[in-house]
Amino acid sequence: LVSRDPKAAATVGFCMVLLARRLVGCVRPESLPLRTHLEAAIESTQIAARQLQLSRLRLPPCALPNVFIWEKLVQRQARWFEMDPESKQILRDAQNRFINSAKCPVPFKQLDKLEERDFLAQLRVPQPKLLAVLNCPDELLGISSTLPTAGFVLKPIGAGHSDGVTVVKAGLDVTRGNIFDAAMVVSDLRRLQAAGGCEHYGRWFPWNLSRFLIEELVVDEHGRCPPTDYRVYVMGGRLLWAMIPFRDGSDEKWVAFVDEHFEITSAAMDPLTCFRVAGQLICTDAAQLPPKPRCWEGLIGRALHLGRHMQMFARLDWYADALKGELLGEVTLFPHILMPSAIWSSAANAIVQQHWCEPDGCQVPPLSVSQSFVT
Repeated sequence: LVSRDPKAAATVGFCMVLLARRLVGCVRPESLPLRTHLEAAIESTQIAARQLQLSRLRLPPCALPNVFIWEKLVQRQARWFEMDPESKQILRDAQNRFINSAKCPVPFKQLDKLEERDFLAQLRVPQPKLLAVLNCPDELLGISSTLPTAGFVLKPIGAGHSDGVTVVKAGLDVTRGNIFDAAMVVSDLRRLQAAGGCEHYGRWFPWNLSRFLIEELVVDEHGRCPPTDYRVYVMGGRLLWAMIPFRDGSDEKWVAFVDEHFEITSAAMDPLTCFRVAGQLICTDAAQLPPKPRCWEGLIGRALHLGRHMQMFARLDWYADALKGELLGEVTLFPHILMPSAIWSSAANAIVQQHWCEPDGCQVPPLSVSQSFVT
């Protein structure tokens, strides 16, 4: 395949990993011949190669690598948090939360969703309803029968990458693919607590597992659960782009970048790095986009309002609830900092660098009119 299509070479490694996962995941490998697995991996490689070529052609040429966004976030981290002078690692408190320095402009601690929720509530930002706070996993056993029959979401107070998250809808544990079993969830959370964290990208991350939150279930306008995540990037009152991860029914994972009109705009991520690290392909076909949510204009308006208040480069992760409209899931102040420095595209780095205002990217005074991500 590579000899016939050199452009596919960059995708082969990832697709062979997918092949290995399929084989390991087979209870009875003989029930699905190896040739079938190989053909699926080859098809994924060819699809990825074609899409990588399309998405890279849509980006402006860049003679030199540009890592402006990534470097600014690293500098922000060193400025906002207390650092160990020897290891250069962020210092943490007894709950594994980052210890803010005097220069940190946000009033809540990282890895503390309760403090973040309180901050957003003071600004009257709509969020999923908080149903309960558990001081230990075992408390779930005592209240599980009282939780809404429609469903709920249980999550650690401070963790990432969906570690420890359980989504329950109409009695089904969507996360595990079985009937909700409170004892099973408690057992898994105990193990997570005992470990203290999880490994991602070859690194160990200690999480804040001191408490657990239970929120109302969010089901989006199209019945998706978990709901579609609309990741809106702002810099003060300026809209940069919105990022929408989605699947189209195939084995491929996609991500689209859209403007305030829900039209495809330049990719903010480098297509090859995005695929190699996250296995996501950049959507270039408007017909492939998920449907525009009815509350899109309200979602963008609220994102810009919050952006003007925060006055910094940030990612705001929204849901489009079928009944309540736009709900903010979380504020992400260090998006993709754990990924390679090349994760951001030349177009994204250029537009952010063009409008950047020290120290955290905000425009002063804040812009009153949003400007889309146009290159």
